[in-house]
Amino acid sequence: MADKVFPLNSVRIFISLLVVFHHSTRIFIPAIAASAAQPGHYSFFTEFSVRLSFSASFFFLLSGYTLSCAYLRKGRAIDIRRFSVARFARLYPLYLLVFLIEGAIYLRPLLRGKGMIGSAEILAANGLLLQSWYPEKLLLINDPSWALSAEIFFCICFTLLGSRLWKLSGARLWLTALALYLGGQAFVWAFGADADLNWWSFWPPFHVSTFFLGVLVARWLSLQKERKEPGGVRAWQANSVLGISIAALLVCVQLETLSPGRIPYTHGLLAPIFTAIIWSLTVTPTAVTRWLAGKWMVALGNASYALYLIHVPILKLFVRFGLVATHFYPVFFAVCVGLSLVSSRFFEAPIRSWMMEQFEARRFGRAVEERSIAYSEGVGD
Repeated sequence: MADKVFPLNSVRIFISLLVVFHHSTRIFIPAIAASAAQPGHYSFFTEFSVRLSFSASFFFLLSGYTLSCAYLRKGRAIDIRRFSVARFARLYPLYLLVFLIEGAIYLRPLLRGKGMIGSAEILAANGLLLQSWYPEKLLLINDPSWALSAEIFFCICFTLLGSRLWKLSGARLWLTALALYLGGQAFVWAFGADADLNWWSFWPPFHVSTFFLGVLVARWLSLQKERKEPGGVRAWQANSVLGISIAALLVCVQLETLSPGRIPYTHGLLAPIFTAIIWSLTVTPTAVTRWLAGKWMVALGNASYALYLIHVPILKLFVRFGLVATHFYPVFFAVCVGLSLVSSRFFEAPIRSWMMEQFEARRFGRAVEERSIAYSEGVGD
């Protein structure tokens, strides 16, 4: 099952690009900004650009899926220390670098607006990844970082409940998935529908059900693989489901324009569609999965995390220097993607490898020392 994560890893780059598109298109393309500002004016391209709130939800479900494939599929208990170090090494070094750079650039405006004590609170909370818990006050450094703050909460929950969910099968698996989906949506609608969007959209408990649905999707697909029969799902069937799922996403984005209120796509409402996409990309090899598993697509997928984190600081630099004309838009995307690839290859991967090597070396050293002590005590007896 591990090999089937590669196509899904590559899918992350498209989700990250949707986030970048969502944050930047109205800045670089004046016609879209003008169209979005006109009440009653409809444009498919404009509506699509401003209504991409499902991206974070897809990230969270994929996170639950990939973590389960990495840490639960062998049926062993999670090594919490190793898991924590691995997640820290994967997520925090780049986040800290971006946080320090953007914090330094915008420290003066922050001091002017919030004062010394207020600025210290904001910087400390963002450094500790707590900004999604009080976004109105704390989410002022790098807006997309709220999802990383929520991811830390999910990782803690994963160590507590992941192994238990992985033991489910049959009717219990389906009933738990249904309860998570319906319960999560009920929780959002009951406690968030009338709340201020500044905290409703970002508060981690509103998203944790989507993350755990990803865990159950991974469990379901692992059971499907164990029971796989010869001549099962054909490539055309998987491709058909993929095409229908993508079309359904486009329809849902447009349906939000007809709703008198906000539809909580950010909070896992579209999880069944995401599940169908994951199924279509893992159930059988297809031309699409082979393309997604290609060297460059995997590299872009690995760079998606950097793209997600750095595009807003780069966007602010383009705005500061007045480079926001339409013809600068491809340059902006090229800079974002290029720097993301550089970060993934020359910063994230090396520092992650180094941190894991240090952890394993220290753990091995402690194990040798403990065995030596035990042996000495045994001989002494």
